[in-house]
Amino acid sequence: NWFFVCVVVMLWMYERGAFAQEYATTTVITNVTASISNETADYFYLDDSTWNKWITCPASKGCFIHCASGESCRNATISTSSESPSWLHLQCDVDGACERMTVSVANTPDFSLDCVSSYACENATVSVSNAFSTNIRCGYRACTELDLVVASVEDFSIECMSWYACRSSTISVSDAESAIFNVGDGYDAFSDSQIDVNAVDSVTIISAGKDFGLSGTRILSSSESPPTELHLICSNQWSCARLSIETAPTQSANVICSYSGACREADFLFATTSTVNLFCNSDLDIGDDPNSYSVCAGLTLDVSNSTNVNLFVDGSFAFYDGIIYASNTENLAISLGASYAISNSTVYAQNANQVYIDCVAPHSCDSLSVFPPYHREYAFTLLCSPFDASCTNVTITVPSDSATAVVDNYMQLDCPRSNQLGSCDNIAWVCSAESSNSVTSITFNLEEGRYVCSSDECCPWADLGIAQQSEI
Repeated sequence: NWFFVCVVVMLWMYERGAFAQEYATTTVITNVTASISNETADYFYLDDSTWNKWITCPASKGCFIHCASGESCRNATISTSSESPSWLHLQCDVDGACERMTVSVANTPDFSLDCVSSYACENATVSVSNAFSTNIRCGYRACTELDLVVASVEDFSIECMSWYACRSSTISVSDAESAIFNVGDGYDAFSDSQIDVNAVDSVTIISAGKDFGLSGTRILSSSESPPTELHLICSNQWSCARLSIETAPTQSANVICSYSGACREADFLFATTSTVNLFCNSDLDIGDDPNSYSVCAGLTLDVSNSTNVNLFVDGSFAFYDGIIYASNTENLAISLGASYAISNSTVYAQNANQVYIDCVAPHSCDSLSVFPPYHREYAFTLLCSPFDASCTNVTITVPSDSATAVVDNYMQLDCPRSNQLGSCDNIAWVCSAESSNSVTSITFNLEEGRYVCSSDECCPWADLGIAQQSEI
């Protein structure tokens, strides 16, 4: 019985490729000839006999390779000749075809790879250079652990259409005009992967699937050659949850998160980018846990040293428990259009030039913590609209006067006249010192008709109160 079990296990390991490397080194690799050849193209229709074979595309005409059975093109080596073909299309549309294949393509105007069947291109290694257009499609588990290098192309796109389609892949794209990553509907479709984009004019990532399609994936670039523009669209539940972007486009980064949990616990590093726009637009359904279902719950946004940063939050609890780092940011504007939109979040912007926060809905800034700039007059503006408790429980932390010179009138607080509906109730300034902290609060003085500070310590106004408030 044990002998029988061992034989079965060894056959299974052989089938899954555990002995593929040994097999490759002991088998004579022969070149495969085209099934059909004419003046315009060579057509290869390959069966199981092409396991571990070498296939070379012709020069100066098209090349179509169809790996049409479960063993076809496994461990195969596919390449172009020294003179480029006019196009190359590689089709792996049977379960298991093309596993562990190696593809090397150069100087080809048009290259496409279809891995639409289960496990079709698992553990494949693909290298493409000097191709005008490169397009790859991956089905269920088809491109798991794909190793892909694309260089010097005009347009590149990869589509991961189903569950685990591109999981644990390593992809590098450089010297390209555009790179598009399309993540379809499926659990972990592009998770736990690494994507390097260097010297790419435009990077677009569209995640329309749900259930952690990009979870654990990192998008990187070198500091010497970041992309020019980056566009990220996350339009389904948890579609970009736990995604990490660690590249700073030179001109613009535009991120749209528009479904429950779409950008939950994501980490976006856009330092030194000229313009950053982040949209968190989805309401929290009644009864849902904001930690799991808020569209940008727990998101970390680092825009240090960037020029113009705009955060638009239009959904209840949409940016719940998030963190914003804006050190040396030129202009940071945050617009909050729903209740509890930025609740429990923290903004670190002590060294920013200008910070503007607009709390335009009931409780929209409730329990927000801000470390604002204080180096000049009106470096920080907090607008509290005349809705129920729009700025209640906001905490503002600045250095203690005795520790650091805080400029008079460093903050412009726009509250409705007569503290309508408690818009500015419980706003507190924490005066931070090395040994201890003190708290300054404001109240509305009916006799004077203005807001006044409880202490001169860290009070944002030289005369301890606001003489002018909003007329609304």
